[in-house]
Formats: sequence, structure tokens, C-alpha cells
Amino acid sequence: MLQAFSIAGVIGLILGIPHLLAAIWAPLHRNWARVLGIIVAVLGCLLGVLALLSGQGSSTQRLPDGSTVTTTGSPIASALLFLVPYGFTLLALLLSRRHFRSG
Repeated sequence: MLQAFSIAGVIGLILGIPHLLAAIWAPLHRNWARVLGIIVAVLGCLLGVLALLSGQGSSTQRLPDGSTVTTTGSPIASALLFLVPYGFTLLALLLSRRHFRSG
């Protein structure tokens, strides 16, 4: 169990560092941060599209007493969770090209 949390933490750190760098440096008008933000936003939008195309999300879990529970969810809700913020970020960074300088 601890190993799973360690792996999830490392993955979260690897994914979070580009987000953090772009979030800190893009408001300071660094072009490299804008490009990094665009890359992160495109990947987030692709993740949202994949969530939308995945169909209805359902999972079956076995409880300790031996019974099973099946849950279903809407793929639209999870897709919007990614598409709205990443899409807005992508649009904002693409339209603000002239405000950024090299460096």
C-alpha cells in the first residue's frame, strides 16, 4: 500500500512540476513558460477527449464481506473537468503571443 502511494506521489510530482513552472513564469511573460503551458494544456485537453471517448465509466469493487458493488458515472463530467480549464488556458496562451518575450 505504501509503495502505491509512493508511486502516485512521484507521478504527481512529475506531472505537477511543468504545471508549476508554467504557472509561475507565464505571468512574468517568459516565452518558454508560455510554450510549456501550451504543451501542458494540449495534453490536458487530450486527456479530456480521451475521458469523453471512454464511454460510460463503471467500476465493480469487491467488498470485504464478499459482496460486490458496481458504480457508474458520466464520462461528460470527467471530460469537462479537463476540457474546460485546459481549453481556456490553451486559448489564452495562444492568443497572448505578442505579450511574451524570449528568455
